[in-house]
This record gives sequence, structure tokens and C-alpha cells, in this order.
Amino acid sequence: MKFKLSIIAFIFITLNAYTQTKTIEIEYQRNKDHSVDFFYKKSEPGSYLLSLKFKNVVNNYSPDYIGVISGSSGKITTLKPFNINNGISFSYSYSYIRGIPNPKVDAAFTYLLPFSKGNKVYVRELNFIGSTQFGNESPKNWKAYQFISFDNDSVFASRKGLIIDVIDHYEMDTTSYFTSKKNEVLVEHADGTYGSYSGFEKNGIFVEKGQMIYPQTPLGILGKSSNTLRIDGEIKNASISKLNFKIYFLIDASENRNETLYNQKSRFEYITPLFYTSGGNQILKKNSYYTADFDENILLFELTRKELKKIAKRKH
Repeated sequence: MKFKLSIIAFIFITLNAYTQTKTIEIEYQRNKDHSVDFFYKKSEPGSYLLSLKFKNVVNNYSPDYIGVISGSSGKITTLKPFNINNGISFSYSYSYIRGIPNPKVDAAFTYLLPFSKGNKVYVRELNFIGSTQFGNESPKNWKAYQFISFDNDSVFASRKGLIIDVIDHYEMDTTSYFTSKKNEVLVEHADGTYGSYSGFEKNGIFVEKGQMIYPQTPLGILGKSSNTLRIDGEIKNASISKLNFKIYFLIDASENRNETLYNQKSRFEYITPLFYTSGGNQILKKNSYYTADFDENILLFELTRKELKKIAKRKH
């Protein structure tokens, strides 16, 4: 079975982390010994790279702080006075960006196809619209898939992770070849990579921001559309569901990049993942069919002892 379908990925990667409404707030506390403790509060789930810079400091020399924070709150650093009889004066500024820069990624990690066991899907690869339409440099190792399903519109998690963003307010666009208005679930994995699942129907997402998910956790229902396809040499109308899927991580956390629409460079590097299928572990080839499968060892691989005990209790 063969068919032809025109696809262009409309993907603009915008990171306005330094002008956004404040996801992170910094507070400090002066202590009786004249030291000063700095704390953060974070309103969004997931990891952020925080940069805290000091200036006009008197009675202390402290290097600027830069580090990854993941909890909702915590202590950052402490300023201690040179002269313990006097207080410290200072001013400070801070910035942050979502992500862990250049995390250690296991290239051999195995992902599940994001569908139920036995579901056969057709795989295409998406082009990077920034390079095709605006002449921008493609992100490093760019790879984005589109899974096309004829029989099933349910999407399941490919690996364990934390839901860090959910977009669920767009009606399905059946007229445009490309659009950025897609309902999406964004997942942060333990190794610092992100998994993006997009193409859900409005109000069709099952998970919530801040939720921990596991391989084969149901994420939602895809929108359906009628498409004219070439199947076995004949033109036919078919009702299909399309899932856009990509895995990437942060490589550039620099500030003040002075970019325009026509000279943007991606902050991310993309991964060509290894998938577990009915044919074993495979790197997917475009314009090919694959059947989703499930192996309990993949489910158990990333689970903590506490999570394993919960699963064991459910089985008894």
C-alpha cells in the first residue's frame, strides 16, 4: 500500500524566556550573622537553568550563581560577610530558560511507538519550515516525524516523563498545509530531553501539566481529517489521524541573541530515536509502515523502587 500526502512542518521555535511573565521569583533573607540566603519559587513544572548575577556588592565577594533548578522552591546560595560585624549590601538580577543545557543523552535508549500495541502506522518526516521559507539554518540533527494512523486515533506515551506543558485550545485546521496552531503535550524526560506530541483534537487531551506519565500512559485523542491519498495506484478519500512527534534538548542558553525572523538559530539539538516495534528495535525510515508493540521491560526500565512497588500491588 502506498500513498502520497503533501506535508510541510510549520515549526517556529521561539524562546522568549527572558521577557516572559515570571515563572521564577527570587527572594532573599538576611540572617542574624549578617549572611544572606537566596531562595527561588517556581510556578511551572520542569527544569530551568537559572542565572543569578550580583553587582555593587559590599562586605562580600560571591561568584554569580548559574545552575539547574527543578523543584517548586528551594535555596539557591548564601552570601557571607567578610566582616561578621557588618551587613552586606548588594544588588542583583536574574534570568532563566527552560531546559538543561547539553544533557547526557543515551543514544541507545529505546522508545515505544506512541500508539497502542498492534496499531499499524505510516511514518513520514517533517521539513523544517524555518529553512524552507525563511532561509534559517536547520536545527542541529533536525528530525521530526509524522505518524499517520488509519484505524486508531489514540496516542500513548513513548517513555516516562513529566508533563511540563499542555496546549488544548485549537480547533483542527483542515484547510492549511501547515500551521503552528496545534494542540500539544510536552514531556520532560529524566535525561533532560523533551518529547513533543502534537495534533490532538480540542478537549481531547487526557493528561495535565505537572503529571508524571509512564510508557503507554494514554495522552489523548488525535483529530481526524479526510485526505485524498494515492493507495495502490488509485486515488481514494481516507479518514486519517496525524501525530507530529519529535525529541530534542537544549544546547544554547545564551541571552540577548539579537535575532530576527530571518536569522534565527535554534537553541535545540534533535534526536533520531530508536523505537521498539513489532519488528524489534529500529530507527524509523520515512515513507514506511511500522506496527506498535509493547515490552514490559521498557515500562520497568526507568521506574523507581516506589513506582515498581505500586505496580506490583496493582497486579495482586
